[in-house]
Amino acid sequence: MFKGKLGLLKTKQKLKCGKTLSYAHATIHLPPDALEAVGIAVGDKYVVKRTDDRLFTIKKSRNVSCRVLTEADAIKFTPTHKLEFAGNLCAIAAQDMPLTDVDFHLEDDALVFELPDAVKITATQATQIARYEERERRKEEKADIGWKEVIAGKTGAAAAVALDSYRYATKETPVYMSQLEDLLREEGHRLSRINERLYMLDGKSATSADLLQLAQKYQKGLVLVTD
Repeated sequence: MFKGKLGLLKTKQKLKCGKTLSYAHATIHLPPDALEAVGIAVGDKYVVKRTDDRLFTIKKSRNVSCRVLTEADAIKFTPTHKLEFAGNLCAIAAQDMPLTDVDFHLEDDALVFELPDAVKITATQATQIARYEERERRKEEKADIGWKEVIAGKTGAAAAVALDSYRYATKETPVYMSQLEDLLREEGHRLSRINERLYMLDGKSATSADLLQLAQKYQKGLVLVTD
């Protein structure tokens, strides 16, 4: 475990298009031994990335566009390295925050830290977190369901779609053409088959893709299978 600090400075940058971009310029203070532990020396390039929700990593990088670690400064008579990164590239909202104590720990070849509670995240990241939590909730609900139960009564492509939906906690539902036709008729549409590829839908010709697109308005996540 290493002790460090994280600070944010709300910054404005004028873009070539004439618009102004507001973002948080982030600064990290770390002791030399913390960076030595992950093999980052003066002159090496490093990258700061968000990995999961509010967790971030610092790793050595070979990317030519990454920042270079500079010599340590003496802050209160203690050698301290300053690392910088743009908060908007890591979904941190534009804001100010004074240097705040942060704990860093080793994980494989990276230093890992968590954003302080005071740091605001962008709406995009908040949406991603909500989606992640929803996926995890669905996974927990399905934890007691075996894969054999998931594909019961299904074969071929229908079974594959159902199994993938179960594994990755998505909302895809396999549907056969006959089921698709029944769904649309139940919703009040006039539907008849012209041939294997064409249908008459409410007085107009339509393909199976048209039927699927219309059916998805009533039930999202439908996947048409043909076997």
